[in-house]
Amino acid sequence: MASINVVIVSADQETQQALASLLDKSGLASIPASTIKETESILSQDFISVILCSEELPDGGFRDVLRQTTRALNRVPVVVFSRLADWERYLNVLKDGAFDYVLYPSSSGEIERVVRNALDCGRPEKAEKVAPAAY
Repeated sequence: MASINVVIVSADQETQQALASLLDKSGLASIPASTIKETESILSQDFISVILCSEELPDGGFRDVLRQTTRALNRVPVVVFSRLADWERYLNVLKDGAFDYVLYPSSSGEIERVVRNALDCGRPEKAEKVAPAAY
């Protein structure tokens, strides 16, 4: 069985390490990236299941990551995390194509739940069974 790789895109090393530790405890492999350019390189080399992406990065933002994933043959779910709790921002992130938007820091259970949901929805055999969320 292929490993489940989750890219953590954040310029903050502490955030990367905290999320990597959380994913490791959940049995998921994490791959760190600090920039859009690093993320692009990872996407071209490895099979990626989910991307956890900071809202803003030194060389762009989550929208740049979304553009990269739509160029790939299999679209990778992107979960955007932010320190800002703003309903309008949340809705805009979803409209832009992200799978979900979570506050960070948040409980380990919340991050794991969102990543597992993204994994389930990203599987082709489950895609037809998933109803769109009502907001």
